[in-house]
Parts: sequence; C-alpha cells; structure tokens
Amino acid sequence: MSTETVTQLVPAPPALLLPPRFLSADDHLTSSLLDLQRTAPFMLAAATIRRTPTARDEVLRSYGMTAAHVQDGLDDFIPHSEYFGSVLDSPEEILDWTRETGFRETAMARDHLVAAGITQGMSFVLLHGERVVGSLHFNFAGIHEFDDAQYVALDTARRSMGVQISAYVLAGDVGLTSREREVLRLMADGATNAEIGDAFHLSRHTVNTHVEHILTKLRVSNRVQAVRASLVLGLV
Repeated sequence: MSTETVTQLVPAPPALLLPPRFLSADDHLTSSLLDLQRTAPFMLAAATIRRTPTARDEVLRSYGMTAAHVQDGLDDFIPHSEYFGSVLDSPEEILDWTRETGFRETAMARDHLVAAGITQGMSFVLLHGERVVGSLHFNFAGIHEFDDAQYVALDTARRSMGVQISAYVLAGDVGLTSREREVLRLMADGATNAEIGDAFHLSRHTVNTHVEHILTKLRVSNRVQAVRASLVLGLV
C-alpha cells in the first residue's frame, strides 16, 4: 500500500498537532490507527460501539468501506459468526487467520474478503469488565503472517482504542455529550477552564456551562468529586 493511499485512508486531523493532553477522543482513535498503519498497514478497518448490553453494534469509524456496508456485515457477522464467538471466548488473544484458520473458509471470507484481495485479518471484542462495549475489525492485503513487531502493534492499538471506546460508551450511560466527555477528560488531567477553552476554542462561559452540566449529570458538587466519579465509572 502506498504512502498516498495510507494518508487518504487515515487522515491526520490538524488537532494532532496539539499536545497529547489536549487531543480529543476522536483524535486519539486516529492516532492509534496511524501508529498501527506504520507497522502493520491495513486495507480495511472498522470500530464499533455497543451502547447498551443488549444493543446491536453500531459503526463508530470505518476506513476503506462505507459505514452502511460495514453495518450490513456487522448485523450478520456479530450474532452468527463462529469466528466471532471464538473472539468473545478469548478476548485477550489476537485471533488472526493464521491462528483461527477456519474463518478463511467461510462464505463471508471467500466471497467478500479473499475475493477483494484480503490476505489476513482479525476482530477484537472490547470489554469493560464483562460488558461488551464494542469491537474492532482489521483486514490486510499482502500480509500473510504477522511478525512479532506487528503483533505488538496490533495489541497496542487494540488496548488504546479500547480505552477510548469504553469511555465513549460509559459516558453515554450517564448522559454526557461528546463535548462534555472531552471537557471531563481535560478536567481529570488537571486543566483549568481557561486551558480547556483554549484547547477547544470555546469561551469561558461555554466551558463553565459544560462543567456545570457535567457536575449535574454525575450528581456531584465540585470538580474534584467529578474527577473521582469519572475514574470510578471509567469515563476517562
């Protein structure tokens, strides 16, 4: 895969020029994918969220295919695939096509992946405790077996993206908006309201309003309690 193709597949937003402390959750996901792409260039990728334990997986991010196409595949793949059942049973393992050889012979793999030039791939289930909060799916063209460095990169991407997606889902449980979650994350990092405003180009009044909403939704009375609650609940 050429450098130009990789850049088109995973664009680096201008916010990536900010210090890591001030990156949004969306930027962190992109950064994790860029790090993986450098070591194990993927052709197709998708990240999903499961808003409630009984909900279906929804597409959060996709690369190389439309969100609608990914959603159609997920609706059939997640509930019925024996391979994904194995992923659920072994959430800490990297079950690629080398380690889980049966998937390559399934109709989905033959008709939709191998036919498109895909030579390797895997899925990850993302957990918060025992609760499924989402999944990751990667497919590769030209890679037949992963080396040790690529397995490390895959594991690192899985864990870093899992933290962000878990926080995204759990924030929804208490009614936080995406912006409120970003503000809360910077509060947990010790940022002042002025620093939060500078990071997101918000007025002091707007930041104050976000902080007030966060305190109300977390049912706490001050910033310290909000940060403690966010850590206990896994929101940051």
